[in-house]
Amino acid sequence: MVKTSRWILSAIGTAILSGGLVTGCAGANTTAPASQKAINVTTEPTTNTAATNSTNDNSTQLSNTSTVTTPSTPTSSTSPSSSTALETVRQANELAKTGQAVGIPYKVQSNIDAVQQAWGQPAQQNEAGAGIYATFPAHQAAFGLNKGEQIFDVRSFSSAIQSVTLADIEQVLGQPGAVRETSDSQIYLYPEGPDYQLLWVFAKSQSGSVSSHVDHISVFWPQGTVNSMAATQPAPGVVIDNAPGKAGRLLTFSIANPPQGYQLEELEWIPTNGSPVVNTLTQASKNGTSGNNVPGFTINSDGQTMSFLYTDAMRGQTGYVRVIYQETSGAAMLGQSSTVTLK
Repeated sequence: MVKTSRWILSAIGTAILSGGLVTGCAGANTTAPASQKAINVTTEPTTNTAATNSTNDNSTQLSNTSTVTTPSTPTSSTSPSSSTALETVRQANELAKTGQAVGIPYKVQSNIDAVQQAWGQPAQQNEAGAGIYATFPAHQAAFGLNKGEQIFDVRSFSSAIQSVTLADIEQVLGQPGAVRETSDSQIYLYPEGPDYQLLWVFAKSQSGSVSSHVDHISVFWPQGTVNSMAATQPAPGVVIDNAPGKAGRLLTFSIANPPQGYQLEELEWIPTNGSPVVNTLTQASKNGTSGNNVPGFTINSDGQTMSFLYTDAMRGQTGYVRVIYQETSGAAMLGQSSTVTLK
């Protein structure tokens, strides 16, 4: 079991990139030996401002956290992309689909006990984001834990990850699904199927300039942050407005009870058999403008009308639409439709 220290952090969200401290939100922590590499634990997976979604008013229509910012650009690197860095990006992408991060043998959804049995007690732990973060500087790793001590976030600070640039990432993975920005981080999000998110996190200086190389990656499991016992409002619902096939190869839907203080992050089609389809809010908004990403979700310019467009080959699939909302603390709320068959 993770032991809670009595030490209280005096700084909130401060990134200490050298020395022996690991910092984040105010909470309990212990101090790591100075000989170990410092790990910056911040709340960045949970800041859900889709900075690239500034072309419409969807953020104000679909959530109650409507701040939209223009992201900074990482400092350009003069060195060309290396085959090693590109391979690291490919490896990170493939591992994230299984809930695992580069260089770390423990996945999200597992329990921290397995980590401690092999690695011992964490050098430090503190409350941050949607739970408690346990850091293991000797292994260049950190884990986000929920109240059941289940891992919902695995972070890798390995040297291989820190050799990667934004150009490397986009060369392999294309444009991110969303861009987030915090006071000390620039984050590029790539959905990894319906359950996981891969976040590439770049550190920001006090002047606002963004590092040319990745600080760490985060493999995040939003469902692991859901705390239904502590919910103070009902979960969002997905209401099918027009059944599949009624107006062509699409179904339209709306959101009932959009949660206060949360922002819509992902829209998903999850079939009983077949491949799921996942779009971020940013991607769905762009699809609504271009209209040429099938299968995929669209959100019209009114910010209210949502559709799922599918191919002829998908006719006959049975499944449901699911939405993921996240608040600034990282906690998620999920909602889904009734089961429908594509016609």
